[in-house]
Amino acid sequence: MKRLVALVATAGAAVGLYAATATGSQQAVTPAQFNALKKQVATLQKDVKALKANAACLAADGAASFGSDNGAAGYHYKQPDGSEILTSALDLVAQGEAPDLYIAEVDKTCVSAFRFAHAHGTSGRR
Repeated sequence: MKRLVALVATAGAAVGLYAATATGSQQAVTPAQFNALKKQVATLQKDVKALKANAACLAADGAASFGSDNGAAGYHYKQPDGSEILTSALDLVAQGEAPDLYIAEVDKTCVSAFRFAHAHGTSGRR
């Protein structure tokens, strides 16, 4: 209980000291400055909304490398000449397995035709 009283007293003293040393002068903001700040805030709010929507489209999936590079075990891979080899590959981990890394999963319902076209350099602009 003594510690709580000491903490409250210290906090009260800090607030009192701040109030005593803080400058009390205020500067007037012109209507033009206010409108400029209002416009900046609106733009930032729009950006935050878009970022939140985009972040909702992402998830992280655990992945690991399975198989061996020496061909002793792994995935069957058919070469262009028709021969088959065993090789290692990156695959998603099953529940309970420890991932070596995480990869981004993008919800396919979030990908619009415009974003896909823009990412491949075919934005349609002339």
